[in-house]
Amino acid sequence: METKAKATTKEGLEKGYLENKKVTVRPVPRYNALVGNNKDHVLYFMQDGASMFFVLPRNNYNELYPIFKDEEEMRFFSELIGQDLNLNNKQNNFWESFSVKITKDVTLMKKGKEFNLADPLDNLRIRILRLYDTVTEGWDKKYSKPKSKFCIVDSDFEETQSNKDMDIYETIYTYWGEIKTSVKKMRDFLIVYYMTKKSTKQVPSDWSKEQLTKEIKDIIDKDKEAVYSIITDKDAEMKLFISRAVRCGAIERKGVTGYIITGEEEQRTLPEMIKYLEELKETTDTTYIKIDTQIKQAKL
Repeated sequence: METKAKATTKEGLEKGYLENKKVTVRPVPRYNALVGNNKDHVLYFMQDGASMFFVLPRNNYNELYPIFKDEEEMRFFSELIGQDLNLNNKQNNFWESFSVKITKDVTLMKKGKEFNLADPLDNLRIRILRLYDTVTEGWDKKYSKPKSKFCIVDSDFEETQSNKDMDIYETIYTYWGEIKTSVKKMRDFLIVYYMTKKSTKQVPSDWSKEQLTKEIKDIIDKDKEAVYSIITDKDAEMKLFISRAVRCGAIERKGVTGYIITGEEEQRTLPEMIKYLEELKETTDTTYIKIDTQIKQAKL
């Protein structure tokens, strides 16, 4: 009689039950009414030494939330761990005592808590965390849930983030070198920036080169990711076209987000207006040409 081979980590990796990677759970401090934005306050993110426990949650029918994609995966983990992981066990249910503990200490705040997804217990711990609305995944999405307190990131996050920041800075300062000698280009950048941020702020036509430089440098210091997105935005040129059209009266701005081509009735959001004008530009319709002519006549 053939004996079934015991479940192994290698098998788990091959079947996709386990992953050959490490992730880190990092805290997501955010504003709270007690201490405001004082990041140095001891209570800005939990009390020192305080712990949070995460268990496999239950659904609206008081049933343990399914953590495995099928019975085969459940049996694999049960065999590998040496525990019966059946969710429906009435006695000695593994999930009643299994939890993920995260304690606030210096290490958590500086480096986070690491989990090895090739380790079956760590893998289950991360699966549990992913079920909570207080846990997000991906540092750029750390605030994507209103109640987020922790974020799961790859363990090489620091290096990856550092490389990303270097790329962003290099792109920004290369661009800055290209526009800093031109008052027109600096003004154009600020116009698109304010439009992208849905701000009604205007760039004074009499601003000097020094004033424009100061404003842009302040924005780079405070909002580098937005600056980067503008520089790499494929729609930046059309946004500038629309802004110039607003200044010469060819397009009317309605509130913060609305735009209407003068003489027409339909109001569009900025993305809708961009798409509409791009389509007009490729047809024989004279609307785009008329707007372009008005802009040129106004010498904008």
